[in-house]
Amino acid sequence: MVYYIHTQPEDAQRIIPRAITIPLLRVCQQLLLPPTITYSDNILYNWAFIHPPNPEAPPSEQKCFGPPSSLPTASPTIPVLYNIRCLETFTGTRDEEEFYLTSARVELRGVEALIIMRQITDDILIGGDKALRRITSYLHKLSPVIKDLAQLLADVRKGCDPEVFFHQIRPWYNGQDSSPTMVKWIFEGIGEDPTFVQPTELSGPSAGQSALICALDLFLGVSHGDDPTSEPVRWLKRMRTYYMPRHHRDFLRYLEANPRPLKALVEANRDYPGLLDAYNASVESLKGFRNIHVWIVATYIVGPARRNAERLGRTLEGVVKGTSGTDSLGFVKSTRNNTSASKL
Repeated sequence: MVYYIHTQPEDAQRIIPRAITIPLLRVCQQLLLPPTITYSDNILYNWAFIHPPNPEAPPSEQKCFGPPSSLPTASPTIPVLYNIRCLETFTGTRDEEEFYLTSARVELRGVEALIIMRQITDDILIGGDKALRRITSYLHKLSPVIKDLAQLLADVRKGCDPEVFFHQIRPWYNGQDSSPTMVKWIFEGIGEDPTFVQPTELSGPSAGQSALICALDLFLGVSHGDDPTSEPVRWLKRMRTYYMPRHHRDFLRYLEANPRPLKALVEANRDYPGLLDAYNASVESLKGFRNIHVWIVATYIVGPARRNAERLGRTLEGVVKGTSGTDSLGFVKSTRNNTSASKL
């Protein structure tokens, strides 16, 4: 449907024909996802191995593409991160593929973070001095992994040019909510099935739809505000509720319902040797990740938007919206600041 929408004239009505509407909405009903492109479409389900990895071979013998020398952590997953390719792109450019693979590498590297989080959760439930010692050790392992995520994210600059991204790639992500024209999408044939409802969630893909980063926030106790009516809280809730695969949503709900959260444990045992410092180091690493995210938004969205306005002899008015319809730079700055404020 995205191809159909964005190959129409810019000023044309966005009418999705019945032949697309009916099968699309039926699939969306099963997946519990909106009829628009999401982060999971572009990233999570859009990669494959270049060469099938040999699980029995040592990491040094795995095929590796793009030397990961900038990554400080020695991990068996590192070579695999450079043995992947994209399945589909809109533009056929290497820049678009690298933009997707950057996030895919972050997600794959994040598996180790999830494993560490599970180990910590198990020990929180066990309790006792030995458990606190293991939790401290695990947190010392978590911080470098998050730093790896930040470095992988920063490496997008090696393969994706900001001007190519802004002018050739990014327009494909615009949903109804983030379209410059704000033209309403009309789904033909929607009344033929009583189970269909008019889609209202039609944003584009966003990193805010990554369950990995949300999981790190929840696990480390990073708060983005308590006011459910505030824009950051409302937006994050929308991304989780409507745009993530349902199993990812279920996992985040589990983390929220955890009766023994990590931050409360650290607060209650802040005098335990090394525990507080290890926790704060992980939060600081997550802040570093968000620093890179701020840089990416400034470099790949705000900067090209400003230069484009100058070329047209205009001034950049108001905020530059992200593909999900929010104030792109303001939002990532707020999440970065909230992360910093979460240290104990």
